Amino acid sequence: MDTKPLDNVMVRKALNIAINRQEIVDKYYGGNAEMFNYPMHRDWVGYFRPLEEMPAGVRKLFSYDPAKAKALLTEAGFPNGFSLDVQVNGANSAHLDLLSIVAGHLDKIGVKLNIKPMEYASYLAVLKNGKHSAGYMMNSGHISPIGTLLRSFGDIYWNASNSRRGWAKHSMRGMRACKCPKRGRLPPKSCRWRHSFCCRPAIVFRRGGRG
Repeated sequence: MDTKPLDNVMVRKALNIAINRQEIVDKYYGGNAEMFNYPMHRDWVGYFRPLEEMPAGVRKLFSYDPAKAKALLTEAGFPNGFSLDVQVNGANSAHLDLLSIVAGHLDKIGVKLNIKPMEYASYLAVLKNGKHSAGYMMNSGHISPIGTLLRSFGDIYWNASNSRRGWAKHSMRGMRACKCPKRGRLPPKSCRWRHSFCCRPAIVFRRGGRG
């Protein structure tokens, strides 16, 4: 979100409401999908709140309103739209299919997606090195309620929105090497792990992906 034109909140809102998520759920997934299931999984009782219980402003972001989206782009200074490169793992056919659908939706408001399939090693390398394009298609699995927040909004390297800033270039091995100050050892200077979270014994990252 630090790259133009995505640094403009009106542009981001426009892109959000220009995508017909309900159509994707119904036609692409055959109804077997949840529109609002992230960052908190619906099975996490006490953390998850369904979309219908969210504030009106949040619900609007998940509505489909291409006319409003076009108006927002015009207000943001892009009356004719713009082009946006999106990198994607070329081996993931589901992501390629979904991007094609999204590209069709965004084309209606004048936004052209330039889909860039990549070999997986290169795809991962640009993310870790902060060299990815403004658009980057990826999965982000559910770990635990706090773990998912850290993974998506914290300083971990696979957070595409943060990796451009040079945060957390270390690997999972480096993260596990960070010793909590409460246990008597300080982390290396290169580590930016949030000790306010790692001090909680419930938050333990393992290679298996569970927290």
